[in-house]
Order: sequence, then structure tokens, then C-alpha cells
Amino acid sequence: MQVKLSCWKSGLNTLLVELLPWALLANHSKWDLWLFEGETIVLQIPAGKIIVPPNFKEAFQIGIYWAHTNTVHKSTALKLVHDLTSPRWKEGSGSEVVTLDEEGYVEADITLGAFPGRQKLCQFCVSSVVRHGIQILQLEDRTILVNNTPHTIQYRPLLTDHALGTDGQVMCINKLCPFTLH
Repeated sequence: MQVKLSCWKSGLNTLLVELLPWALLANHSKWDLWLFEGETIVLQIPAGKIIVPPNFKEAFQIGIYWAHTNTVHKSTALKLVHDLTSPRWKEGSGSEVVTLDEEGYVEADITLGAFPGRQKLCQFCVSSVVRHGIQILQLEDRTILVNNTPHTIQYRPLLTDHALGTDGQVMCINKLCPFTLH
């Protein structure tokens, strides 16, 4: 928690302060996620929710409960750092720890299931930015486009805040440069 002086006037016996969270954590994935510090469950974040996380004292892991194995499967440990240029290092007993700078992103994978060939890979992008002194951490599903056809596919990025076209009507956008996927 941060304490910020908002208002002070001489001659008054009142001091106005703001209590601000150190960070916000947004789960923009389709999964209900768990956060771990070591083997300890820190909290659960439902899909689509934003919370104020506790101060992480060590690297944390993202977990998903998988009913088929009745187990919570976890990602590689993520450590929040400030102004670090090295993206990865090894810590302790040979376990890999991925570092996340306060202005950056990392990818985290979680393998669900216990038997090879029957496992599911969940991939996430964990990003961090600082706005108005508050670190904003976002957990998002990672999307990978794979072309398993013999044809070339062209696609364009599009970001919109309103519906495009109507039902049955194709929206054509010619001004964007297409990407090619072979």
C-alpha cells in the first residue's frame, strides 16, 4: 500500500491522504487462476477480474486447477524486478525463474495433464506497466496462429471499440498491410 499526501492547508488540523495499492493484477484470460509463492497458495483470481495482489516476497507461479488430474498445475516461477536488463537467471535448486521488469512482458506456459500425448498446453502473456505510480500486471491468454494447410493465409491486425458491419455483411479494410502465414 502506498500513502500519498493529497491535501494539506496551513491552519487546519486535518490532513487528507490517499491510500493507493502498490499494484493491480488483471486476469484477462478465460481461466480461473491461482497464484503461488513457493508451495503456498497466495490467492485465486477468477477469469475477467481485477484485484489488488499482496506484496510478493519471492518469485510467484501461476496455477490452473485441472479436474481430470484433480491437481493445480503451475507455470515457471516469475519474479518481479526493477530496472533489470537480464531476462532470465537460475535460482537455487536448478529451477528456472523468469524475471519480469516493471515495464515489460514474459510468456508463461502451464502443461495440464499427467500423461504424455494427453496433455494440454496453456500459454499466457504476463505484462507489466507502471501508471501513476501503480504497477499494473495483466495475465492474458496467448494466441498463436498456425497454418496447417498447404495454402498461404493473409491476415491483418484490427483493434476496434465498436461492432464492425452487420450480420451477414463482410467488413473490408484495405488500409492495413497484411501479414502472411505460410
